[in-house]
Formats: sequence, C-alpha cells, structure tokens
Amino acid sequence: MKIKFLQITVLSLLILIFYSSCKKDDGGIVIKTYSIYEDIIYPPDSFQIFMRFVSPVTLTARVKFEENSVWEIEKMTAFNSSLWLNRTGSDTTQKIFITEKKQIGFEEAQFYNVSAKTNVASDSTENNLYIRFIKQDKDYDDFEPKL
Repeated sequence: MKIKFLQITVLSLLILIFYSSCKKDDGGIVIKTYSIYEDIIYPPDSFQIFMRFVSPVTLTARVKFEENSVWEIEKMTAFNSSLWLNRTGSDTTQKIFITEKKQIGFEEAQFYNVSAKTNVASDSTENNLYIRFIKQDKDYDDFEPKL
C-alpha cells in the first residue's frame, strides 16, 4: 500500500514538473515597477509606480525625466484614491489631477511629484495603487498640458 502511494505521489510530481516546464510564454510585456522609497531618475519608456495604502495618508514618488517628453499616465487600480502630479521646487501650486488616464508634457532634468491619497484605512489589496507611465511619440514643444 505504501509503495503504491509513493508511486502515485512521484508520478504526480513528475507530471507537475513537466507541465510547469512546458508552459508557454504568454507574450506579456514586463514593465519595470518602482516604489515610492527611492527617486525615479531617467526611467525607461514604460514603467509603473506602486503605492500601498494602509492608512489615509498622502504618498509621493519623485520622478525625473531625461528629456523633454510627453507621457501617458494611467491609474491602473485603487480608483477610490486621488492622484495628482506637480513639479517640485518653488512653484508647486500647479497640479494636474488624474482620474483615469491623461497625457502630460514633462521638462527634462526636473523632479516631479506623483502623489496619491486615499480616505480608506484598510490593509486590503484594493488599496494597492499602480500608476502606469508610457512615453508618447508626440512633439513636446507643441503639446499641452505641460507641468
């Protein structure tokens, strides 16, 4: 009886190993994910920022782009949160709010704040915010809005 159980267990493990090694790649694109704990300097053409809310506070990431460019910013999750961007430094009064998706022009070598706040105090994964940035093939000089 023990030998039969052992044979079934070993056979099951072999099938599982074979299946997992033969799994096809889904062709998905891997997007680099940054946290709020380090400045994001000269990111790739597609990236995302992760913010984890466990209490109702404002979280902020800082991003610096290598060249004048237009980016599409999309709030991927945590739709109950507020998301806005502004330039760091002396003139921080101009804010652009993102409800779902927006394109914005960013000046090279300037730091920008990407800030979000939720009023929900929970450790739920529903409060995990992913913000995706995708560089656009648009002329910065002719584009509006800019920060």
